[in-house]
Amino acid sequence: MLLPEHDIYARYQLQMPGPPARVLSAIKELTPQDIPLLSPLMKLRSVPNRLAGRPGGLAATQPLLPQLLAAGFIGLGEKPDRELVVGCIGQFWKLVGNDQVVRLHNREEFIDYQTPGFVKVGMNFLLEENDTGTLTSTETRIFATDDGAKKRFSWYWRVIGIGSGAIRRSWLKAIQRRVQQQSV
Repeated sequence: MLLPEHDIYARYQLQMPGPPARVLSAIKELTPQDIPLLSPLMKLRSVPNRLAGRPGGLAATQPLLPQLLAAGFIGLGEKPDRELVVGCIGQFWKLVGNDQVVRLHNREEFIDYQTPGFVKVGMNFLLEENDTGTLTSTETRIFATDDGAKKRFSWYWRVIGIGSGAIRRSWLKAIQRRVQQQSV
């Protein structure tokens, strides 16, 4: 996982009943409607944008990962059947727009980015095969590029951190359901 130095860290895990390849396939196929808490919490988060007349949101029936990539996340690495890492850089505490999502082209730009006033967000899914299937974990690491961004994001995290954790747990349960459906 990137961001060995981080200001905020969250990790969740859940045992899956299938092999890593099946789990990774499920991760890539999931849609927002598969993750019960995602749509309502994202709709709540997007209220200021909608009031400002800005489009946005997620297509409920389209795979989630490509939508995240189109919205400003970037693929930061993938080890087949082992780990998938994505990330983005922005000013997520801004109520309207978050027009400051930094468009990146590659992993090196993400690593090297140091412009003050932003946070780097890295998120992964790690798959560890064991006797009963695959232990699947997701980590989120957040690193501020300066003290001002760290302070602003820390306040923001106090508001959304619980919801973010609920989404991650819900996401893992959705992956587990999809893996179970694939093995039937």
